[in-house]
Amino acid sequence: MNGSGVRSPRACSSRRRAQRRRRRCGRQPSVECLRKVLTFRPSLSMNDYAGLAAALLSGAGIGDLPPLVRPELLDDGRLVEVMPKWRFRTVDLSAVHLGNRHVSRSVRLFRAFAAKMAPTLFPALPT
Repeated sequence: MNGSGVRSPRACSSRRRAQRRRRRCGRQPSVECLRKVLTFRPSLSMNDYAGLAAALLSGAGIGDLPPLVRPELLDDGRLVEVMPKWRFRTVDLSAVHLGNRHVSRSVRLFRAFAAKMAPTLFPALPT
């Protein structure tokens, strides 16, 4: 996210990129905006947002770090958003468990926690 002078995804083609790797997905990452798609090969790929945040802070390149992961990094200016009009594809988030009978305490607690936190993490949720 240290990308001074970056105005579009195409400008990133010669820059180093870091990303969180999605499990069991053979597709190359892409950025979509309107009808344009840019496919790229990251120089660093991992499956942990904490590790990605550390890599971006150390200057590994630009990357897709969701603001809700470490919002303080954007708030205090340690990371900057380089292409605010371009967004990666959104994903659906689901939490599923079997019925309401014999639900373990840990599942009940997590369900209550998720219901409490969802409006904070996702303020634009439909009601």
